[in-house]
Amino acid sequence: MQNFGERDEDADHLFISCYVTAVIWHKVNVWCSIPQIYAFTMNDLFDVHKNLAISNHTKRVIQMIILVACWVIWKARNDLIFSGSRPKIDKIFRELQAMSFL
Repeated sequence: MQNFGERDEDADHLFISCYVTAVIWHKVNVWCSIPQIYAFTMNDLFDVHKNLAISNHTKRVIQMIILVACWVIWKARNDLIFSGSRPKIDKIFRELQAMSFL
């Protein structure tokens, strides 16, 4: 598993198999008390909420958190590419939490 910017990236690598994002997804699992997120493609990631044994309202919340996580991960990747700012997992996760509450 590689970090941001260590190889040519595609969406599946950036949002699923990158080390930084794998840790972010683990933190989401713990924070939301849901099973480990297993995704191999972006479609898998966007459908994770559908397979959880939770209420429809909670499914929508989990879906929103996944979308916010993708946005925050994208921003962190762009900060690295365009500003040379190394991603800090805890900072990314705190931003994810803050944006999710909004």
